[in-house]
Amino acid sequence: MERISGARTYGLGGYPPVCVSVIIATLPSSQVYAAWATTAFFPYSALISGAAFILAERGFKSLRYFPKIAFGAGASFALLAALSIYQSTAMFFWVFAAVTVLRPDTELRDVLRRICWYGLLVMAGLSLGFVVYALASYLYIDELARGGLVQDIPRKIVWFFRDPLPNAMNFFSLSPAHWFLPAGVPFVDRLHRAVNIAVAGSMFLFVLVGLGLYFQGSFKERLWKLGTTVSLLPLSYVPQLVAVHRSAVYRGLLSLASLLVVYMFLAFRGYAQRRPRLSPIGMNVGIGSIALACALLATSNVRTYFVAPQVRELEAPRTQLASENLANERSIYLIRPNWRDTLAPLVRYEFGSRSSAPWAARSMVFLLLREIAPEQVHLPVTVVSADDPLEPPPDSLVIDMRTGRLF
Repeated sequence: MERISGARTYGLGGYPPVCVSVIIATLPSSQVYAAWATTAFFPYSALISGAAFILAERGFKSLRYFPKIAFGAGASFALLAALSIYQSTAMFFWVFAAVTVLRPDTELRDVLRRICWYGLLVMAGLSLGFVVYALASYLYIDELARGGLVQDIPRKIVWFFRDPLPNAMNFFSLSPAHWFLPAGVPFVDRLHRAVNIAVAGSMFLFVLVGLGLYFQGSFKERLWKLGTTVSLLPLSYVPQLVAVHRSAVYRGLLSLASLLVVYMFLAFRGYAQRRPRLSPIGMNVGIGSIALACALLATSNVRTYFVAPQVRELEAPRTQLASENLANERSIYLIRPNWRDTLAPLVRYEFGSRSSAPWAARSMVFLLLREIAPEQVHLPVTVVSADDPLEPPPDSLVIDMRTGRLF
């Protein structure tokens, strides 16, 4: 945050930006990346988007035509590489952009010119990404249903303000209502959503007021800067907004949530400007305490919602396979659990979900067979849903992964 593409320090100091980086690295999205092997490479997409932003900045500052075009093209192709890893984290580009353009003394004209330049390059990168996707779909696979473009735009906008934005605006809390309300009952689940949206709305209002105090200039200029700030939120989530599917999973919220963390930090600075007696040491202690609390909570979440349930989930089929004479079995018939058959105290998107419902059930069995009886890895494995008719064939070992709801 201190230096962007070799530019000068923007007056944010050395210690607070480190704490902000720690908070971003411990967001729920980052917790998923640390816990799931399939998402371990997603942070590289954010890093590549940082390189894309450096090229974009070089292009913006260049006064000559050909270097500007060259740097702009390089930024778009770097974004294409980031999008090829994971589209959502590629939009971390806008976090770097926000740090650069949202200085309190930045002229409004400069803010708008930069946003237009960045938007042009991001649009070019997204267009290239869609061309690559369409070409790959044509050559190798049929087009995925979730890969189409959105048709019902008003409904998608409502969904953005109802699900992804509140999830990101709750920051490190997965569900504030979960602290004092039970879950699993339809009415209570709706109350959960209402409480979570209310908390997120209050935080959003707090951030907007703080940013209004943080920006400098006339009232009209502050309004324009606030409008630009708000416009970056959907831009940081644009791959999911233009896609037809609607799923506010945490692994897709890193860019949006990180942008909101930056806004929160700047809002605190805005409030602090109205309190000249507030000690800088006190501010540093405060933000350091928040970063430490986020790190400890992230450690607890990964242990509680990923590590411990996954160990318990793997132990049940391991025990059954180890106790059976697999030489007498002709196949393995595995019944997947329902998504609510949880081994964790909370099921919220990735948090508390089970690998065998529905993703890795077959792979789990083959992994255990290689460990327990390598000579039997050739056994065919049939995986059925808990809601399907259960018709295991004769001489088949049945592994039932269903459990009652333990939490």
